[in-house]
Amino acid sequence: MAPFQAEVDYEKRRIRESQWHIIGILYEGVLYQEITSDLIFKNKPDFNRCIILFTNQLFGTFSD
Repeated sequence: MAPFQAEVDYEKRRIRESQWHIIGILYEGVLYQEITSDLIFKNKPDFNRCIILFTNQLFGTFSD
């Protein structure tokens, strides 16, 4: 399911403006990992470097 444009706009504003503080928003962890991995490695893994991302976002994955 594609996000609403308002959701995309919110995320873009939040990324651009560092003073925003996240309270109570939980993002899907596995999906976040896939998105960031695709952005960093362009679908080609690079095992010669270690990338560490720091964020103030909350992540979690629910599974049966």
